Amino acid sequence: MTNEFNQLFSATSSEPDSGFSDLDALFNDARSTMPQFESNNFTKQVLNSLPAKVERPRKAGVSIELIGILLGFLAAYFTIDFNSLANGAIGLIPNSVTLTPLHGLVALAGVTAMSILAWWLVEKGQSQW
Repeated sequence: MTNEFNQLFSATSSEPDSGFSDLDALFNDARSTMPQFESNNFTKQVLNSLPAKVERPRKAGVSIELIGILLGFLAAYFTIDFNSLANGAIGLIPNSVTLTPLHGLVALAGVTAMSILAWWLVEKGQSQW
């Protein structure tokens, strides 16, 4: 293969296409032995198989959805007391958190059990994921 490559591209001639006749012969040989190379209408066939028009959402449908979203935000603004909601959410945050070694062991045991369960499901082929 290396000798053929050197012979093909080491020719020094004044013609600008030196070596291309051998390359053209190689491609012609490939086309004659491989029938799928002979199809010159491939691009035309692909373009003809595509649908003529791509369906796009109608502007009326998008407008109705946008109006619905805005009406929902407006209704939420007038029906929800955001100050009490925010104060209630902030009140759920504890002032201090105490973690003991027992909490760490429980978390480690949970992660270990989930890992073993995931491994077992994959090994047994019962996984639905």
